[in-house]
Amino acid sequence: MAQFIRSSVSATFLLLVLLAEMGPTTVEGRKCESPSHKFKGMCMNRDNCATVCQTEGYEDGKCEGFRRRCICIKPCF
Repeated sequence: MAQFIRSSVSATFLLLVLLAEMGPTTVEGRKCESPSHKFKGMCMNRDNCATVCQTEGYEDGKCEGFRRRCICIKPCF
């Protein structure tokens, strides 16, 4: 009987570990990108780029490429 209880506890623990590793699942849609029209100069700070992109109606922004351009990001519909 003790062997059965030990194996049940081990199996339950293993199942809980596997479920914890899976974590919450999130579904993310595609992201559309477009160069900023208002950002001037080289993009060196992601936060500045994101702020300018938000004034253009985008959700976020990032610095990208050799020429360090500000790229605005929004969900595609």
